[in-house]
Amino acid sequence: MSAAMRPTGSASAWTSGAMLAYAQMNRPSDPVTWLVRHVVSPIDRASFRLTRGRLRLSAGRPVLLLSTTGRRTGRARTTPVFYIHDGQEDVVVCNARPPGERANPWPMNLDHQPEIEVTYEGRTRPMLARRATEAEIERLWPMLVDVWPRYAAYFAATNERHVFVLHPRPGPASAAASTS
Repeated sequence: MSAAMRPTGSASAWTSGAMLAYAQMNRPSDPVTWLVRHVVSPIDRASFRLTRGRLRLSAGRPVLLLSTTGRRTGRARTTPVFYIHDGQEDVVVCNARPPGERANPWPMNLDHQPEIEVTYEGRTRPMLARRATEAEIERLWPMLVDVWPRYAAYFAATNERHVFVLHPRPGPASAAASTS
C-alpha cells in the first residue's frame, strides 16, 4: 500500500479491515524471501566489506556488492547481488521481484545512472551497466536460475525480471590495475 493509500488521522481511521489489508500487502511472500531481505543481505553486506568477500552467509553462490547512486536521493546505495560471468570481463546480474514484494530500487537506479562500482573477487571495479537484450536474456537466463533457482518461480509469478550486463569502464581502479 502506498503512502497515499494508508489511512491517516486518528487511530480510529485504522479499522481492523484496513490494518489487515495493510499487513497482508506488506508481509513477505514467503519466509525465505523475508530472511534473505532482512537478515542475509544486511549481514552479507557487512561481512563482505570486512572480509573482502571471504566470509558470507551466501557462501557457495557468487555474490558481488553493487554500488549504485539513488535516482531520487543521489546517495550511494550498496546491495549484495548474485552474478554470473559472461565472457572474460562482463558480469551479469538479475533481479526478479518476489510476488507480494515491492520492486527493488537498484534496477531503476541502474537505468538512471549506469556508471557504477562493483566489488567482487576481492576487488572494486568501475563498471557500466546496460539492460540485456532479449537474445542475451534467453541465453543467460538458465545460468542465472542455476545460481538462484527462485528466480524462475518469481518470474513465473510476476513476469518481472531485470537482467543487466556490467562491463568494465576506464576509471581509477582500472587504470591502477592495468599499470601494476
